[in-house]
Amino acid sequence: MRRGTAEGIILKISDYGEADCLLWLLTPAFGIMRVLARSGRKSVKRFGGRILLFNRLEFGYSRRRENQTAAIENAKMLETYPELFSDAVRFGRCALFAEVFLQAWGEGDPAPQAYEFLLDYLRRSEAHKETADRHVLDSFWLLEILGHRPVFDLCASCGSKLEKSNMFSVNEGGTVCEICAKEETARLAGRGGTFPFRVSSAVRKTIEQSYKDPKRLNRVRFNAKSRSEAEKLWLANIQAITGRTPKSVDYLAKLEEGQKRRK
Repeated sequence: MRRGTAEGIILKISDYGEADCLLWLLTPAFGIMRVLARSGRKSVKRFGGRILLFNRLEFGYSRRRENQTAAIENAKMLETYPELFSDAVRFGRCALFAEVFLQAWGEGDPAPQAYEFLLDYLRRSEAHKETADRHVLDSFWLLEILGHRPVFDLCASCGSKLEKSNMFSVNEGGTVCEICAKEETARLAGRGGTFPFRVSSAVRKTIEQSYKDPKRLNRVRFNAKSRSEAEKLWLANIQAITGRTPKSVDYLAKLEEGQKRRK
């Protein structure tokens, strides 16, 4: 029997049997960690109030074999974020990031930077400091943490220096020159896929500057058109990384649309 302790943020909870539940946590030491909470849905004494999405826990675990799902033996609450559950949009944004980490980060891969990023994001969201504009730029910082920062200064296909091109290629992971964009469009015409699309200079510069100067993150303001364009660019990158569209994208879009109507 192997035992240990870890710290993590709950990203997903799934019922398992009549009383147990499975938890997926983002941990700094082990990346994504899946654990079994025996009687997690019924035992108030062991887990009362602690098994909740986005809660940050310190927990003891055990496993019989290296490749076996670990079982939680005890859990201590480190942080909880009750305000998220009173605002559907903020909750939806956190759920989107959680889903991306589950899709893109491997089990057993240490994730100290990813952990600190998500922890900071949850704290700002809880304190009502995560605006819609800041969320867009944080989405691009998430790409950086995943190792997929968009390339803007050189053609991601042929490597030539870019001066005027604002064509973005999902398949190449960055901006491409006009020649490469045309060639890729021709290749995809017969078999389908995501064609290179144009990104405005304003959106491109804003994203580039946010990487160079993180202090700008709280000062940036998008209009509706540029925010939509930036969100399209981010989603295209996520689709290229994971091979799918996160389910939370449509869910969040509906929540944001409902919020606009109420205003």
